[in-house]
Amino acid sequence: MHDAPLYATEIQATALHRKIPLDQIRMDSHLSSLMLGQTRVPLQPPLGTVSIHYRISPSTMPTVSFWEVMEGRIAPEQIQGKVVLVGSSREITHDVYATSLGLMPGVLLSANGIVTLLSEQFLRPLPMVLTIPAGLLFAVAVLLLAFFLPKAHALEGRYIIDAQLRSRGGSAALGFREIHAL
Repeated sequence: MHDAPLYATEIQATALHRKIPLDQIRMDSHLSSLMLGQTRVPLQPPLGTVSIHYRISPSTMPTVSFWEVMEGRIAPEQIQGKVVLVGSSREITHDVYATSLGLMPGVLLSANGIVTLLSEQFLRPLPMVLTIPAGLLFAVAVLLLAFFLPKAHALEGRYIIDAQLRSRGGSAALGFREIHAL
């Protein structure tokens, strides 16, 4: 039986890139931080996850095709010393996720996780002492905007679809009628 903890691929890739042995990775007992060599990685309770700082979008990620590597069309110097991830970016594989940068393939999600760990630019939650006042300020701003903004006219510049259920020869049909605002 293997007693060593199993860390996420992104943590293992970062440790490998920084030449940190896996036995030098430590997680505190409260799952609030992880020590990756000398780097303290803040974790989100209760599961001990790392929030990804999305910095790479699909359009900015340098990629090479796997077949080009296999056929020797990519010079070894082009990828030497770099973190290389192998994965599909095709939507047909259903490995696509919604992120703050839009839809992103899973391999790019991992790349962003590794970049977050390597750059040490971790996202941290806002302290509760600031969260409550910020939430109240936001709520007051929304209420003030709702009260002082001019009321929109229901029919102005819009089309209303009037759905009517009509009976024709024993069968029901849904009829639509466009009503224009005057």
